Amino acid sequence: MNLKSQLRELSKELEENLSTAAIEKAIIPVIVAYAKQVKRGYFFIWESPEQEWIVTTLSHRLDPSLEKRVVYAFTSTQDAKKHEDFNDPALQVAEVPIVLILVKLLVSKDLDSIIFFSRRGNIKQGMELEKSQFLELIKDRLRQVEDVTDNHSRIA
Repeated sequence: MNLKSQLRELSKELEENLSTAAIEKAIIPVIVAYAKQVKRGYFFIWESPEQEWIVTTLSHRLDPSLEKRVVYAFTSTQDAKKHEDFNDPALQVAEVPIVLILVKLLVSKDLDSIIFFSRRGNIKQGMELEKSQFLELIKDRLRQVEDVTDNHSRIA
């Protein structure tokens, strides 16, 4: 499924809870920006037999009491299988659309970041997308949409 199809599906699902303006002018543009940044329509993510994503807890090098929970997203099943953290035969690799990955980052309470390995063959250097940063961008866009809507209401 290409990015436009993924976004249409997401818009349909969000319309039940959010205004069309919020979806079209705040959420979708931020998701599109990140999707373009990673340059792929889908990634491969390790899952449990129950189809739950495998979350890895990372500790800060200098302060081990600081932890974050991440999911690794790979460009291919081969790259995913090369990663040393996943050697349990019960685990499986699933192809996941980028929009679903980004939405899951937003809504999951058990996830702080997604680490994208967006260059095939490179599983050592990834690009991290932190939930806090992602949420802040969406909140900023929502505030801008609200400001525009409020200004239009005052004019009318």
